[in-house]
Amino acid sequence: MKKTLVLTLIFAALCSFVSAEVYSLYDPSYIYVKDDKMEGNLKWKDTVSAGIEVGKVKEIVVPAKVNKKDNKNEYARIDYKGKEAYILARGLIESKGKVSVIKKDTVIYTWKNLATFENVIIKAGTVVIVEDKNADSKTNLQKISFFDDLVFWKMRAVYVSGDALSTDKNDYDAVSLAKVAMTKNPETEREVITKLLSSAESKAKSSEIKDFVAKVAAKIDGEDIKQSPVEDYQDAGTITSDGAKVNVREAPGKSAKSVGQVEDGTFIRASKKTTQEESIAGETAAWYYISTEGDEPTQGWVFGSCITWQN
Repeated sequence: MKKTLVLTLIFAALCSFVSAEVYSLYDPSYIYVKDDKMEGNLKWKDTVSAGIEVGKVKEIVVPAKVNKKDNKNEYARIDYKGKEAYILARGLIESKGKVSVIKKDTVIYTWKNLATFENVIIKAGTVVIVEDKNADSKTNLQKISFFDDLVFWKMRAVYVSGDALSTDKNDYDAVSLAKVAMTKNPETEREVITKLLSSAESKAKSSEIKDFVAKVAAKIDGEDIKQSPVEDYQDAGTITSDGAKVNVREAPGKSAKSVGQVEDGTFIRASKKTTQEESIAGETAAWYYISTEGDEPTQGWVFGSCITWQN
């Protein structure tokens, strides 16, 4: 009974967004459209940085109505680039404040009191909404809203030091461009990545955001790859990639060097997997160390969304 009441209250709160101008602070924000090949399912359409203004929400829908594969999350029906689309409702907020970015790692406070700090760090590059443009005269704390994917997995209104905020639109644009660059494939889209990072560097106004862009560039170049722990895993399956070749990498991670490619439909065996999952182009999965059959097998790491398992 209590669980039903809580879900009802959450859904009622989400419904208040209908017809309201809203932003998405879920980072990254995934845009979905209806899958014509599988009735009752959604498919990934686009990935955008947090802070996107999605305009007016037309309807909040329960997952069973549009996405049978997801029975947990409500979706907002929106008009995206002139076409009907869907976005997760949990990261939406009415656009009453100013879109800003955290320019340096900072702790959060639950009130305008320095004694109310939490042991939670908001990372540089996090997109937030500044609810009150004026910082407290005594504590220099400002009220913000952000999507807390660290602890509570929901929108939260908290306070941060005004020194950690950048309300400059150029800094926000720089962060957005850098994050879009992170979604690109370094091997096949290097020219696009270079242009995005160059634009981000030229737009960044604060030294902290310039440093953020530089760190993103280093990570894309593989200078800051943090590999997930791995564990033994035994299974077999086939590569499923809608006819495209799939990169096999020397380490788990899309920035790792490619050591070869496998064709769609190739039979593989996996012997290891990462203990942590990663989200790429709207798909969340672990990385698997695979081997093809034959006298000269291709061996390396493949992203799990490209594999259909036997078991």
